[in-house]
Amino acid sequence: MLLLSKSDVDSLVSMGGAIKAVEKAFLAHAKGKTVYPPKTQFMLPTKEWRWWGFMPAYVEGMGLACKITSEYPEKKSKGLPALSSTIILCDSETGEVKALMDGKNLTAIRTGALCALAADRLARKDACTVGIIGCGIQARRQLEGLAKVRKLKKVKVYDVTAAAMDAFIADMGKLGVLIEKSTAEGVLDADIIVAATASNKPVVFGKKVKPGTHVTSIGAHTSDSRELDSDFMGKALIVIDSLDCFKSGDLKGCKKEVTEVQEVIAGKRIRKSDKDITLFKSVGTALQDVAIANLVYEKAKKAGVGNEVIL
Repeated sequence: MLLLSKSDVDSLVSMGGAIKAVEKAFLAHAKGKTVYPPKTQFMLPTKEWRWWGFMPAYVEGMGLACKITSEYPEKKSKGLPALSSTIILCDSETGEVKALMDGKNLTAIRTGALCALAADRLARKDACTVGIIGCGIQARRQLEGLAKVRKLKKVKVYDVTAAAMDAFIADMGKLGVLIEKSTAEGVLDADIIVAATASNKPVVFGKKVKPGTHVTSIGAHTSDSRELDSDFMGKALIVIDSLDCFKSGDLKGCKKEVTEVQEVIAGKRIRKSDKDITLFKSVGTALQDVAIANLVYEKAKKAGVGNEVIL
């Protein structure tokens, strides 16, 4: 079994490679060449908000993986990431574990990759401005992915913490795109809006979003969290990464027709007009984890990276 640390995996994966790997996995999913059990998730019975998720999947030609992830917001006060993640990659031919790898940054990269694929299919072809709500690691990878599928001219960011906005602008200046601080309302005036927050109340409002906008929502993944208001949900054409999206507060009680993203990646057209408002709601899938873990493993074996251990 190959052990891969955070520094190992960070040295091996790029956004461009991740987008190709994730696209391949979802095309396989569209053809019925996957096994994708429902995500198991639950809250611990503690006074603190503590969430756990277990996400297994099989993709033909890539193997089988299971990600174990948790979210403990209390850790932020100690200067630690709230999210923890580990991916186990298995050989579907032998039944053996092939690799164990840190999944924190991989989760952000594979999320950015899938959202970029969705935006490429759903956003207007002339979309060139981005508004980002929340300036954490997920938002960074979202912008990195969008920069791969659109020629961006301007990015506006908002976070409840000014220091987070400053750090985001400093980190993402490498993309060569104009990035500036904005307000909670100002970021909604963009061609593509990304909500990457830990909010339990809406931050995207239907009355503020202009016709033709594409919105990506990745923050609200539990029933008591929400990023999108009811007015927006009533206007949007909805695409989801999986049926697990119905466990989020954003889709609670949703009666509208929704489309799963593998259909869009395989060629189904959702946008009929440049005035349509589109939404990609993502809570994360194990299919993405299989794709990114297999990509990292293959690169690690080729480069001689990681530590082999015998259990």
